[in-house]
Amino acid sequence: MQEGEKMTEQIILSIPHSSVCFPDKDGFNMDLLDAEVVLLTDFASDEIFHSSNLSSVKSVTSRIYCDVERLPDDEESMAKYGMGIIYTRTDDGKELRRISEAKKQEIIDRYYRPFHQKLTNIVTDKLQKYGECLIIDCHTFSDRPFLRDLDRTTPRPDICIGTDAFHTPPELAHRIIHFFESEDYTVKENSPYAGCIIPQEYRQKNPSVHSVMVEVNRKLYMDNNKPDNKKVAILNAIMQELCKIL
Repeated sequence: MQEGEKMTEQIILSIPHSSVCFPDKDGFNMDLLDAEVVLLTDFASDEIFHSSNLSSVKSVTSRIYCDVERLPDDEESMAKYGMGIIYTRTDDGKELRRISEAKKQEIIDRYYRPFHQKLTNIVTDKLQKYGECLIIDCHTFSDRPFLRDLDRTTPRPDICIGTDAFHTPPELAHRIIHFFESEDYTVKENSPYAGCIIPQEYRQKNPSVHSVMVEVNRKLYMDNNKPDNKKVAILNAIMQELCKIL
């Protein structure tokens, strides 16, 4: 196996926000739901970051039904805005969903925990095989800030790179930033979004678990709230090239 191939084998794609699936719509305000789906879904992120050669973990539900990337509510800064693991409010603060504690726990057990267990299992397997791994946390974002965004700075970049002081080697972040800048994209680190996903079992414990978030501005591929297939294909080709240098 060539060294480049080995490195590719170490990469894991985490794709948490591409789905529009709702296993049920109990308790949702249906007058508000469709607009929130359009606003919050990372449309086509599973296509932009797709690679048949890489391990991946993808949420099977809409983030609005269960956001697998949120921390538990007592640790999650967005929970106070109704945007924790279970979303209960719209971006402008309207009540989106009424849900019991029992139903919350059912959703967490059925969708949130399995996503994280699968990611943890893949990370463990990569560590056993290669001694290290790299998680790419795959997202897209709106060119216009949400009302509840913590960072509402404009203009927004084409690409946002999210890093973690413990799990993102500076050289890795610099290499990714340089790659996108060489493709004529504007890039910011940890703005408008910061951080990256790491399984709880390894968080702040194992520096061989590397992680970086790559966020693509939706203006690069969305037209009238729909993905442009040609633009998606161009971005996918760029992501394939990115993985070759990691």
